[in-house]
Amino acid sequence: RHSGRIATKPWSLTWLSTLDLDPTSINHYRKILRAQIWPHWGSTPLVEITTHQYKAWKNSLEATYSANYVRD
Repeated sequence: RHSGRIATKPWSLTWLSTLDLDPTSINHYRKILRAQIWPHWGSTPLVEITTHQYKAWKNSLEATYSANYVRD
């Protein structure tokens, strides 16, 4: 199976498991994934996310949240 076909949520769970960070940082990432990324991108294969789609999503976050919350 080509890794690019994996959906965002399962990929991000694997990514989280590889991080060598303190539990507070891991929980922070998990919170962001649950609140912002999984609801929008969770079932989308990574390879299908275009730059245009990402920028539109990021702009929608920037309209709602502070610049410190929304980072590349």
